[in-house]
Amino acid sequence: MDWEQLGAIGEIAGAIGVILSMLYLSRQITENTKFTKLSTHNETMSKFMDVMIANAQNRELSSVIVRGMKDPHSLDEVEMTMFAQRLAVYFMAWFNAHHQYRGGLLEREFWETCERDIAGVMRSPGYVFCWEQLKGSFTDDFVSCVEQIVKSDFADVPNYYPSTAV
Repeated sequence: MDWEQLGAIGEIAGAIGVILSMLYLSRQITENTKFTKLSTHNETMSKFMDVMIANAQNRELSSVIVRGMKDPHSLDEVEMTMFAQRLAVYFMAWFNAHHQYRGGLLEREFWETCERDIAGVMRSPGYVFCWEQLKGSFTDDFVSCVEQIVKSDFADVPNYYPSTAV
């Protein structure tokens, strides 16, 4: 075997090594992307659950929310602040979910759940009132998305506050 043949074998071995390294890297990137998506989903769900748990554990806040959902104008100044801030937290969580979905970090199914939630709560006068006050602080893309959801005909929307249905 001469030097040219040994050089050719070395080049082939090097090429195989590069290919194997690329395949390994591709697999690692795929796994990392999957982990990132799952982590984003978990963090987003945790934010929604934290707010819902806080509502459920605080009778005064729950009372303000229920009354505000029905008629936000019936709330006094302090109650309106509590109500608007709580709803702002929900809108910020939906905005975050929307942003993560648009960025490819949340699956379509998760965002569809958010769309149904938005459609459901936007049937109450209180959410509509607060959305009108808050929407200027969100991106045009998110505002357009929420407005489209409100116009859509969702048949299976949840109602977390049954006594506030319009």
